Amino acid sequence: MIQKVYKDNTRKQYGRAIIPYWWNDSIATRRRECTKLRRKLTRETRAQGTNNNNGQILEETREAYKTCKRELVKRIKEAKRRCWKDLCLELDGNIWGDAYKIVAKKFKMLCPYDLSPDKRAQILRVLFPSTSSDLNTEAIVNNMEPFTAEELENAIASMKPGKAPGLDKLPAEAIKEVASCAPELVLSIMNDLISKQKFPDSWKVAKVARARIEYYE
Repeated sequence: MIQKVYKDNTRKQYGRAIIPYWWNDSIATRRRECTKLRRKLTRETRAQGTNNNNGQILEETREAYKTCKRELVKRIKEAKRRCWKDLCLELDGNIWGDAYKIVAKKFKMLCPYDLSPDKRAQILRVLFPSTSSDLNTEAIVNNMEPFTAEELENAIASMKPGKAPGLDKLPAEAIKEVASCAPELVLSIMNDLISKQKFPDSWKVAKVARARIEYYE
């Protein structure tokens, strides 16, 4: 009874690693069978050198092991597919469920903080202040050297095409095209923004959207 209670209330482990979320008793049983057949195959392979009549038995054991292993792989794939579907469905109703635990790589009691609106606003003000009186931006700007044509070329080359544009609605392809046609104009605009310490408001705003995960078999 004590052993049963202990096993039911402790985290299951396989070796040194925590068992994955898709693990079940059927997979565990099939894996034990594969392990037994693999060990049996190893023993018979070693014994074949001293017994030439062991060839047929060895071949039967090898085929049995291959069949068992294929069944194990099949069960694992089915369990992963089923559990992934369950995770996607659960995520819509509970963002702190198993999906969150898997992402956090910790299968233990993880409770989200229950913060009041005032406390959340206070944290946001501390982490993302609207102004920074301690930062001497004027001294930083005065010590900055203007951007060079080489720096502009490297920055443009690092921009990846096919990405969604920001709130300014300018895709990377358009910026690359303008920079290739009029690099002096783009360079002067960037240096002018730095010297005047004024940037478009659209550069300071980000839009975050929650994406719905759909599962299709």
